[in-house]
This record gives sequence, C-alpha cells and structure tokens, in this order.
Amino acid sequence: MRKFRIFINNKKANKIVRLIPAIMFATTIATPALGYVDYECGCGSRSYLYNRPTCSAAPDYLTEYCVVKKTSSSFTYRMPFSAGINACNLCSCNSYTNDWGGGAGGVLTREVYTATNTSNTRCDFSYEIEGACDSGYYGLSRQSMASYTCQKCPSLVDIDTKTLDGTSEYANQYTDITACYIPKEDFIASEAKFQDATGLYTITDDCYYVE
Repeated sequence: MRKFRIFINNKKANKIVRLIPAIMFATTIATPALGYVDYECGCGSRSYLYNRPTCSAAPDYLTEYCVVKKTSSSFTYRMPFSAGINACNLCSCNSYTNDWGGGAGGVLTREVYTATNTSNTRCDFSYEIEGACDSGYYGLSRQSMASYTCQKCPSLVDIDTKTLDGTSEYANQYTDITACYIPKEDFIASEAKFQDATGLYTITDDCYYVE
C-alpha cells in the first residue's frame, strides 16, 4: 500500500492565519463609523438611557447604543443612523407636569418639565416652578423664579354678624379681585340677611365681588 503525505507551505499558512484576525479587527472598528449618530439629550437621569453602558475602546469596542459622555443634567447617546427620528423621543426625554402642591398664604406650586427638539440630534429640557392661588385666594404675583404670593378673598357680613367667606376657583391664576365670589349655597345654608335703603333682602345666586 502506498502512503501519501500532504505538505503545507508553512510560510503561506502563517500569512493566512495572521490575515483573518486583521480583517475581523478592521471590520469591528470601521462598521459603526459608517453610520452612527450622537444625540444630545438634555433630560439627564430622567431618561432610562442615562444608565446605558459607556462607549468604550479596545478590547470591548462598544461603539453603538451607548453613552458617549454625561453630566448630572444631560448626556450624549450614540446609535446607528436612522432618518426621521425625533431627538426627544429617541432620548426618552418627555414633557410632564406634576400635581399642584399647597404652600403658605394660599399659594400653590407645581413643577413643569418641557422637552423641545432644537435640532434633529438635540433635545433641550427645561424646568419651571409654576404658581397659582388656592380656593379663596386671588391676585397671583410672582416674586422670584420659584416664589409667589396670593391675596385672600374678602368676606361678607350680614345684619346678624354672620360671616360668609369669599372663595375662588382652585388653582386660579387670576390677578383681579373680581375672581372672588360667595356661592349661593352659602347664602341659602346660612340664611343670611342683608339690608340697604330699600329694606331687607336675601341673596339666592352666586355673588361676585365688584370694585
């Protein structure tokens, strides 16, 4: 029986072995550079993407779906290019408004967050303290960026010294005292009586303050 031996050119084989990893390495580095986009997201940690892995160099080469850099209030997110994407939607930066919270002197405040697309790849995020007056108050006045004042609605006293307090809409932003009124239900329940030059009378409808 004849035996056959196969000889391999070792020099040529070594070149092939060295070439394969080099091609793989070049593909890994070059592919994302062909089509990724960096999005500037202004909502910081309010977005779930804020805690995505950081874009890295060798040996991991995480170059897409990662955070390029971030601060406490914003971050840059990298992903493959896709036409027509809304930056705020991609960043998961959403406008929202908190509920009204009570404060001293009839003042109500709430936090308002607004997400705005300022370019195809940038979403700005702003924050504001909005003010209003509680029921029974009017005359909203802003004192500073986060400070407001309101005035108490006037009361009405009948001939028997019954006091009926004026009220107003909840969370109103009226500046005029004419926003204050006494509901007809209060007049009826208290059986309040009033008197003028024409004699005694009762009130059976909402009574608004008139300057």
